[in-house]
Amino acid sequence: MGICSELPQFLSDSRLVFFTLIFINVWFGAPMIMVNVLSALQTIPQDQYEAAQIDGASRIQQFKHITVPHIKIVVGLLVVLRTIWIFNNFDLIYLITGGGPANATTTVPIYAYNMGWGTKLLGKSSAVTMLLLTFLLLICVVYFTIIAKWEKEDK
Repeated sequence: MGICSELPQFLSDSRLVFFTLIFINVWFGAPMIMVNVLSALQTIPQDQYEAAQIDGASRIQQFKHITVPHIKIVVGLLVVLRTIWIFNNFDLIYLITGGGPANATTTVPIYAYNMGWGTKLLGKSSAVTMLLLTFLLLICVVYFTIIAKWEKEDK
């Protein structure tokens, strides 16, 4: 088609590799998210939509006042799970790029692995993973506080 003069090097160009890994990770996690959101959508009683239509609510108002309140807990839990999985993502990135090129895709788990097994600095590697654990615990506390607030609002 003549769009570019040479083939893009998605895994060896430091400008493209990070976005390529983000795309792969989204592709990897999307089915689980879609199945869970679909199951949450199927639990919404249809009579609420019928009552909203009778009352003259638009599609946007139905989405805002019926759909979102019913699925926001599930979506919140999915955000917590995916956040933990993404921050602990080692295998996908390590197997595809190994943290390269030029450390462009070195994440905290890969850094801890390289420090522990590459340079044999097990104490520093453990400290890095404990900092990651602390960070993820703080994120979980914030998320679960928000989700608990949402549950109180629903009662």
